[in-house]
Amino acid sequence: MVGSGEQALLEQVQKGDLEAFGTIIQDYQNSVFNVCIRILGNRQEAEDLVQEAFIRAYRQIKHYDPDRPFGPWMRTLAANLCYNHLK
Repeated sequence: MVGSGEQALLEQVQKGDLEAFGTIIQDYQNSVFNVCIRILGNRQEAEDLVQEAFIRAYRQIKHYDPDRPFGPWMRTLAANLCYNHLK
């Protein structure tokens, strides 16, 4: 279950609040970068795909289930993006 503060932020993001999304990015950018750098092994590519992952997350946020943890959803989205990049 998502923490109540984070859940409130995610609900704001689902309503289009970019400032709330900025907070989410700050909270998750390190863990998402760590996933990307482990998969890609290249800092520049990892940085680029982290940005792309957050853009995609924002576009797909309406599909996010707030009853599930956000971190694993976000890191899975980033990992899948990296794996597709390697293909």
